[in-house]
Amino acid sequence: MKLTAEQQRKAEENMGLVGKVIADKVHGTYFGSYTREDLFQIGCIGLCKAAATDKGGCFSTYAYRLIWNEICNALVAATQRENKELVQEDLFWDRQEAPADTQAVLELKTLLDRTAQSVTGVAAKGIQAIRLRLEHPEAQIIAGGTDVLVQMREGKRAGKALISIQGCREMRGVSLDEEENLRIGSLTTFSHITADPLIQLYINVLGEAVDMVGGPQIRNAGTIGGNTCNGVTSADSASTLHAWEAIVEITGKNGVRRVPIKDFYLKAGTVDLRAEEGEIQTAILIPKASYDRTFGHYIKYAMRNAMDIATLGTSVNARLSPDKKTFERVRIAFGVAGPVPLRALNAEAFINGREVTLENIQQFGRMVLEDIHPRDSWRASKAFRSHIAVESAKRCLMESVKLAGGEL
Repeated sequence: MKLTAEQQRKAEENMGLVGKVIADKVHGTYFGSYTREDLFQIGCIGLCKAAATDKGGCFSTYAYRLIWNEICNALVAATQRENKELVQEDLFWDRQEAPADTQAVLELKTLLDRTAQSVTGVAAKGIQAIRLRLEHPEAQIIAGGTDVLVQMREGKRAGKALISIQGCREMRGVSLDEEENLRIGSLTTFSHITADPLIQLYINVLGEAVDMVGGPQIRNAGTIGGNTCNGVTSADSASTLHAWEAIVEITGKNGVRRVPIKDFYLKAGTVDLRAEEGEIQTAILIPKASYDRTFGHYIKYAMRNAMDIATLGTSVNARLSPDKKTFERVRIAFGVAGPVPLRALNAEAFINGREVTLENIQQFGRMVLEDIHPRDSWRASKAFRSHIAVESAKRCLMESVKLAGGEL
C-alpha cells in the first residue's frame, strides 16, 4: 500500500491508536500464534488503510475501527488454524447400533461431507446426536443444563431421557462465513459471546445483553442455543436476536434448514424443532445486512440489578445516513411484551426515513404501544410494562444514535 506524504504523516501522528486498540480490546484474549508485537504490526496495516481511504470526519474513530477489524480478522484466522483438526473428524458410528432409519442418517453424512459449512457445524458427535434424536424423539436435548436441570428438579421433566450435546465442540465459537454473515455456534456460552472479538466488533449489544443473564456461573455454562430453544419470552438474548433479524440454523436427517428467528418461536415454550426428523439447533446467524454500519442498545428492566428474570427487555438498533441526519434503518424488539419475543413493526415503519430528532424519537416510543401485548403478572402489571416499553424504546434509540455517531 503506497501512501502520499500527507497520508503517511497522518498515519505516523496516530500510531498511538494501534496501542490503544490492543490495550482496549485484546487484553486477556487468545492471541493464537501471535505476539503483541505481531498484533501491533497488523494493526498498523489497518491504520494505513484508514489514512489512505479517509474521507473526512472523525479520523480517530474511523481508524480505530479499521485497526480493530484488521487485528480481529487475524485472531479469527489464527483460531481457525488451531481448530483445523476439529472439522476433519471422521464421521463414523457403530453400524451395528444404527437406528432403523440408517439410510436417512447415511444420506445426511453424505450431505455433510459435501457441504463445508455443515461439516463445520455438525461433525461426528453432532451426527451421533441426530441419530439418538431419531431413535428417541421424546428425549430432552441438554447443552449447558442451566434450565433443564432446574426443570427436572421441579418435576417438570421427570422420567425424561436426556441427549447431551455438550461434547459437540464443532458447535462452539463465533466466525464469519463466506458471505460475511456472523455465525454463532449454538453451544457457545454467554461468557464466550461477551468476550468474542467478532461480537465486540460487529454486534456488541448481544454481548452486553447475554452478560445480564444470571450470575458468572450461569454465564459460563449456559449457551445461546439453550437460551433460544427454551422458547421463553424473557430470555435475555431473544429480543436482541429478533431486533438484528437473526436466522436459526437447524440440522436433521433431511439436512440443514434455516429459519428466521421470528418464525422459530411458535408459542410460549415451543420452538420449531422437529424431533421426529432428528433436528437439533446448530447455529445462529446474524446477516451482514443486519449488522453492517448498525449500532444497538439493550435495556433489561428487572426487580433486581442482577440474578433476576426480565420484567421487560428492549433491544433497538439503528443505522444512520452518511450525514448522520436521517434514520436509514431502525429495528426494535421486546421480550416479555407478549407470549413470544416480538418486533414493534409499526414503530419501525414510523421512524425509518425520518430525521434524527428528539420529537421523532418521542413519537417512536409512543408507537410501540400499537405492537406489544404485555400481560398482568405478579412481577408487573400490564400498565406498568407498557410504560416501561415506551420509555425504554426511547432511551435505547437515543443511545443507538449516539453509538452510531449521531447527535440529538
